[in-house]
Amino acid sequence: MSQFVPSSKSIIREPAVLSFILILSLFFVLFIIYPLIKVLHISLFQNGNFSLQTYKEILSHRYNIIPLFNSITLGLSTAFLGTIIGYVMAYCISMVNVPFRRFFYAVSTFPIVSPPFVIALAAIMLFGNNGIITTSFFQPVFGHTFDIYGFNGLLLVETLSYFPTAFLIMVGVFASFDPVLEEAAKNQVSLAEENAKLQ
Repeated sequence: MSQFVPSSKSIIREPAVLSFILILSLFFVLFIIYPLIKVLHISLFQNGNFSLQTYKEILSHRYNIIPLFNSITLGLSTAFLGTIIGYVMAYCISMVNVPFRRFFYAVSTFPIVSPPFVIALAAIMLFGNNGIITTSFFQPVFGHTFDIYGFNGLLLVETLSYFPTAFLIMVGVFASFDPVLEEAAKNQVSLAEENAKLQ
């Protein structure tokens, strides 16, 4: 793997590559790092003196705290569910001999390559007030619709959008496992079960 990573000396010898890297770095500093530092400086200093008054004023209003709390709750919930779903799918594809493994692998990576609005539009068409699943299942069976426009809908869409990241990471982790260690662990479990039965 290291032979495909260019060294610093080889980059210096290539003026085009070096120029491209320098231009990208300049754009990164000018349009991301500098504005962030400027905003942070303005928020922390008033009349040249260090002050947290700006943050106190922002957090003193309920209409600022509620969206902040909801965003943190949504982020943590999405990370938790996305990690669990990614782990289960990665384990089944990598460690269990399930049929159609390549199909499930390809489907799991679709949200990464598709535009974000596609998943949101699909969720509205399926679970919206006039969605296919809503009119054919939720309304006849439960008598009400699924709240796709609230917290549950956002959680569903964001989990479907971000679980492939956890899935791809864990597939790489499972692929790096040594089969010998796995076999030894299974033998150890079998021996422990046999000893428990004998006792």
